[in-house]
Amino acid sequence: MESINYTCIGASHITENKVCQDYSLSINADGLCAAVVCDGHGGKRYFRSDKGAEFAATITGEKIKEFVENFDKSLIIGKPFTQCLAKSDPKNTSSDELFSIFNRLFTSIVSTWYAQIEKHANDNPLTDKERELCEPAWIDEFKNGVKIEKSYGCTLMAAVFTKEYWFAFHIGDGKMISLQRNPLFTEPVPWDDKCFLNKTTSLCDNNPFDEFRYCYCGDGSSPDAVFLGSDGMDDGFRSTENLVGFYIKVASSLVNEGKDKTFNDIKTILQKRSQDDMSLAIVFDELKISENLEVYKKWQLQKLDTDIAEKRQRTAKFETEKKHKISEYESVKSKVKQAEETVAEKTAEYDTVKQAYFEHEKRINTLKEQLANLVNFFSSKKQVMLDAEAALNRAKQDLDNANKELQFAEKGCQIANNELQTEVSELQKLLKKKTELETK
Repeated sequence: MESINYTCIGASHITENKVCQDYSLSINADGLCAAVVCDGHGGKRYFRSDKGAEFAATITGEKIKEFVENFDKSLIIGKPFTQCLAKSDPKNTSSDELFSIFNRLFTSIVSTWYAQIEKHANDNPLTDKERELCEPAWIDEFKNGVKIEKSYGCTLMAAVFTKEYWFAFHIGDGKMISLQRNPLFTEPVPWDDKCFLNKTTSLCDNNPFDEFRYCYCGDGSSPDAVFLGSDGMDDGFRSTENLVGFYIKVASSLVNEGKDKTFNDIKTILQKRSQDDMSLAIVFDELKISENLEVYKKWQLQKLDTDIAEKRQRTAKFETEKKHKISEYESVKSKVKQAEETVAEKTAEYDTVKQAYFEHEKRINTLKEQLANLVNFFSSKKQVMLDAEAALNRAKQDLDNANKELQFAEKGCQIANNELQTEVSELQKLLKKKTELETK
């Protein structure tokens, strides 16, 4: 057995000026071959998850070595492949001695990780940049040594192979896939339904000791290869089948191209695909892979046949849709042509009406000018009329005054006439009286 690993920073992390939060390692020692992948959480709350992932991976590597050195292999030799759910899972019924031994391994990893991150927190106070990202409550917790593990939160998966047995364990998301003859691929460690969408179990949970899932086997059977991929691999390849297809190419390359060339190809491919951080670690048996290359090829051919059939079906569907769209296009094109003709016709009508409008507007402007002149003339004549009317009114007033003077004069004449008549009458009386006296 051999192992290799590679971790690359995601393009989104480069854009956002964030560090790589994944960490992976591989162990190739005498009688021991192992791989470890840790994925630091990406939220602001987990602002030191890159360190958490690094510590978790290196601690796990050391604990695996200690475990294998001290493990009583007689307890596992002869045991068939067995999958074990998390201790906290209600469906978990494991109760044998291996269950207790593996749980002590997980407890040792987590406890040492706690001690390591606590030391790191004490030796490395919050930086100004970290303070900018942290909410006040997180800063207080960090300063008081409360919930420090949240700042370093990460997932963990590992696969361990010796000459007599192998086992693997996992807490959190990401995907571990094994390749073998039949079935071609499986997830050796049972999946945890708590890992859904953006939620995952983690080393920073309140009780992570009970959330490890694992598998083991000591009957001499083992996969051709086990691939450990962080959730960035799931996102980059989008489906388990796509991942398996890639892993088969990697396995074939390990046999045909060698370890170094394969590593460089993995590096190139992951760097092109990585939006999120990506980690891939592989434990593989080159001889077994070589023996089963035809099985891989057959699966790939079957998948290609399925993909081709699906693609043909989709192609036929798209061809039908294309014909329908072409028909719609021709119909719309005809409508456009008709509309263009109508626009041309209406444009000619509009130009004619527009010309007539401008001519009438010119005439109206002329009439407006004439009307303005007439209004001015009318206004001047109206003023003359008003002046004449005022003179007439004055003359009438003078006439009234003259009539009044005439009436007054007539009365004066009448009075004078009456006085004259009275004087005449008195004169006549006096003359008569004189006459009468003279005749006596």
